Amino acid sequence: NYNNTGIRIHNGGSFFNKNEVSEMKGSMLCIEDPFQPGNDIARASYCMFIVKEAFKLAYTWLRRAVIAPRKPNEQVFPMTDSILGTIVKVDRGIVDYRNWIKHKLDSF
Repeated sequence: NYNNTGIRIHNGGSFFNKNEVSEMKGSMLCIEDPFQPGNDIARASYCMFIVKEAFKLAYTWLRRAVIAPRKPNEQVFPMTDSILGTIVKVDRGIVDYRNWIKHKLDSF
């Protein structure tokens, strides 16, 4: 619950109630500075709802990619080189360029 819960990194990490720390009430995402307790290092973050929804959607896609389809010939996503490739798209031109560089370096 981002409205009431903050993240504390110090001493191995934990969660805390933002309402109990007055300096931490204003921002959606709240991460306490491990070197200066009471300082919210995430207070300048913005669009937290968009980021949260993006992670939620990525989780759904990754989950579908690793769970076997219901029918043998059913394909949830186009085939990629990796499971991570279902959510991280790299332009074909970049892939070709990287392969070209690798080929050039391998010839040395």
